[in-house]
Amino acid sequence: MSLVIEILLIAVLAYGYAVLFALVRGHRFLFRPPQTGYRDAGGLIRIPLPRGETLAAVYRSCPDSRITVLLMHGNSEDLSDILSMVDDLGGRGYSVLAFDYRGYGLSPGIPTERTVFQDVLAVHDYAVSSLGLPAGSLMVWGRSLGSGPAIHLASCREVGWLVIEGGFRSAFRVPTRFRLLPFERFDNARRISTVGCPILILHGTGDRVVPAWHARALHERASEPRRLVWVEGPHHVDLHRVDPEAVFDALSELKNGSTRPGID
Repeated sequence: MSLVIEILLIAVLAYGYAVLFALVRGHRFLFRPPQTGYRDAGGLIRIPLPRGETLAAVYRSCPDSRITVLLMHGNSEDLSDILSMVDDLGGRGYSVLAFDYRGYGLSPGIPTERTVFQDVLAVHDYAVSSLGLPAGSLMVWGRSLGSGPAIHLASCREVGWLVIEGGFRSAFRVPTRFRLLPFERFDNARRISTVGCPILILHGTGDRVVPAWHARALHERASEPRRLVWVEGPHHVDLHRVDPEAVFDALSELKNGSTRPGID
């Protein structure tokens, strides 16, 4: 066997192993739940799942609010990391329903792409059926990893608006940029093209976790009305603190139906 054939064979075997590994155990590297940062002190609600499991969640109802944000946190976060954002949104007049995916915080289980998608559908059902919220009053907000379940939800259930903060084209293309595997995880660019509600994409110009080209790719594939708002600097999922007026002005335009197409 020639050296060239041996090298090609090794390359094929290595690629096959990489594909198999990503298929079987990729979720263990994709999901990185932090050590739980909170306890159940009586302020949690439990959202039921079909097989008797529950998701830990918090619901903050703002008087006279006509919009409820379904807040989906990023990787290496749980509810304790986004409570300040829940308070900030409440201070701006939004009700908020935030939750932990299975395997995060006090939601038992192992996270996979499939279970995360199941989780967000269960949260939507709970918001509409148990809390009595109109589906059209729900603003789905996905931060980083949360962009995957947020876009999935908006693509298959009725919601009022979709907000993506620090979102990616697909999970596997964050470290590689180019498609190296025959399948994707959280293929946001494909799914966002099927979303029918108004879309707001927020991204840091120098984001070092999810580079800015991901936001451009999502914006290009999204349907109108859609808007891409840049926040200057290397920021990832703290944009509402870095430039609150830019973020909340864009939210106001979104909820009032005046979202203009284009990029700011």
